[in-house]
Amino acid sequence: MTLTDEVKREIVSHAQRDYPREACGLIIIRKGKQSYKPCRNISAGVDFFCLDPVDYAEAEGQGAVVALVHSHPDTTPDPSEADLMACEASGLTWLIVSYPSIDWREINPTRHSSPLIGREWQHGSQDCYGLVRDWYAHEMSIYLPDFSREDDWWHKGQNLYLDNFEACGFSNISASEMQFGDLILMKILAP
Repeated sequence: MTLTDEVKREIVSHAQRDYPREACGLIIIRKGKQSYKPCRNISAGVDFFCLDPVDYAEAEGQGAVVALVHSHPDTTPDPSEADLMACEASGLTWLIVSYPSIDWREINPTRHSSPLIGREWQHGSQDCYGLVRDWYAHEMSIYLPDFSREDDWWHKGQNLYLDNFEACGFSNISASEMQFGDLILMKILAP
């Protein structure tokens, strides 16, 4: 995707304002004109972003959303495994700018799939539940819903698995009934 010089300047300015956190925003086309909509990063961490859904909805009201942009502070613009997977899920072109070195990368959905072994961990997509979803999709062509989950849910009285798995067709069985495709749940360092 070719960005106008003005849009590039706006993106770099946004990356500078949000530094050392990742900045995120959207490229919008309205009446044939390209513009950049800076969005709020509502993630709790510094090393990743979560684009505010209110900002996304506002952007959709301003024109056609054609790309998602985010910055990689103090590192290369090379996409992480989580970036590749999220790009797939979004169906949009993604532009990554490194800051402060100002180098650009573009990625597009390509039916990328993370490896089941050796994958990079990222809460909300490449986490334990993401692994479960991907295993069932890859190995059994069973597509589990992607439940919304805030970080540290296991310490906040929530149970992602027990609260949702029955609705997905899972049930408790005895060890003697187990067969290929059954799931064993365990907890480590969590209540």
